[in-house]
Amino acid sequence: MDTTVKDKIYQIIARQLGIDLGGLKPEMELISDLNIAPLDLVDLIAFLEEQFKMEIPAEEVKKLKTLGDLEILIDEKVNEI
Repeated sequence: MDTTVKDKIYQIIARQLGIDLGGLKPEMELISDLNIAPLDLVDLIAFLEEQFKMEIPAEEVKKLKTLGDLEILIDEKVNEI
């Protein structure tokens, strides 16, 4: 994965959630470990879509469990362009 994509994802998530950037790990679960409410996850995904100029279909968002899942999905979408 392009480290700049990963770094940008982590920076956005840390800033949006108000958490320490150094504490983010790929295995962290979005809802339970990062305490992202389902509606906040929708907002976060929309912000990431805007930042990376791509779209993530709702059915793919439903499959996201971990921060690593999100990284992989965004990296795939960014590299489709």
